[in-house]
Amino acid sequence: MKPKILLLVDKKNWAFDFISREISRRLKADFSFKTHYLSEEKPILNEKKIDLLYVFFWGERYWKRFYIPHDKVLKEVASYRWRDDKEFGKISAEVFCRSYLNDCNFVTTPCKKIESELRLYRNRIFHTPNGIDSELFRITKRKT
Repeated sequence: MKPKILLLVDKKNWAFDFISREISRRLKADFSFKTHYLSEEKPILNEKKIDLLYVFFWGERYWKRFYIPHDKVLKEVASYRWRDDKEFGKISAEVFCRSYLNDCNFVTTPCKKIESELRLYRNRIFHTPNGIDSELFRITKRKT
């Protein structure tokens, strides 16, 4: 039986949704995926029904209402929002890791610079570039 991965995405047809679709499409031979869109539904999460919870936005806290062991949680850090956005306090990498990444086993980022900064305070961080669907994103007309 394939390992079951639950993808928590913020909103349908937004960036994380497109990324989650590509992950699912490319890895469907080896894993079973289910996606929940938090803007549309509030799913009941059952840790016995999943092998991995992939939280696309590191600041998402909905999943914490349920008992999901940290060793089953992966969070993505896709931007410097924690450093640049006053909503999160414009915090340092060290404070960010301690405050937002201490509840997961794995961290992934599409940015090598973010990876190198967070690696100083966090193990199990992986650089995973976001791929694109070349059928969806392609040059349709040559610009002059």
